[in-house]
Amino acid sequence: MTSKLDHIPAFPVNGSTHEIGAWGESLACKHLEARGFLILDRNWRTRYGELDVVAWSEPDATLIAVEVKTRREGGQVPAVLAISRQKVSRLRSMLGQWLAVHEVRSSALRVDLVAVTVNDAAGWYLEHIEAIA
Repeated sequence: MTSKLDHIPAFPVNGSTHEIGAWGESLACKHLEARGFLILDRNWRTRYGELDVVAWSEPDATLIAVEVKTRREGGQVPAVLAISRQKVSRLRSMLGQWLAVHEVRSSALRVDLVAVTVNDAAGWYLEHIEAIA
């Protein structure tokens, strides 16, 4: 799925990796909210890693860990391919940990990927891939 959203901050052209990642996460949250998801948490850390975004889908009572990958077009690894099977497995485990800590009842758990690709000339492209795990 592609998305073009209004009212987003300008891409940090000379930004650090952290600033570019934070920009991509903000863009992903705006995309998710525009699609009706509720953002429950951002950058939730465990000793095993971090959940970029924890979201809720009301119609099907699904708790979702959203991994956000932001890359420049033409880089070595495209944003959509920048996640390993091991990372997906850790995300699913961390989502279970998040659920155990918070008082949320969920009928299903899922891991999604939001890949943001930035082209300095043309802007950005967002791809939301649901249920990668």
